[in-house]
Amino acid sequence: MNPLIAPSDTLTEAGIKMLRQQLDCFEEHADDLPVLDDPEPVHRMRVASRRMRAVLRVFREGLGPWADAMKDHLSGIAGELGAVRDSDVYRKFLERYADHDCPVKHVRSVRAMARAEYAFRCRAMQPLITHVRSGEHAAFI
Repeated sequence: MNPLIAPSDTLTEAGIKMLRQQLDCFEEHADDLPVLDDPEPVHRMRVASRRMRAVLRVFREGLGPWADAMKDHLSGIAGELGAVRDSDVYRKFLERYADHDCPVKHVRSVRAMARAEYAFRCRAMQPLITHVRSGEHAAFI
């Protein structure tokens, strides 16, 4: 049970409280995005965006037409977060593989792949940061 939700809350009030809680979590980690070596803010933001989209699906009727616009905005950001997060996971896999299980003759190539994946992550991060700092996102918040 969510401690923010009271038994006396309407369905709409409960949905809004849950959205606000996840939106606060999302925004808390958005400030940490420019730290390129830390995958945690992206992961936490992605989780919060998934939770917000779930709340919008469950409470759609009570939240009204703005819920669809909010869902569309979150879907766009979720795609950007997904690209960066997938890159983080793949790079971590490559680094662990190179450190532990990789045949010696392939270590150099696998490490080069991990560096290339980091470069991809850095490029994928820029549209995400731009989006989160945009006027559209500020209006969304």
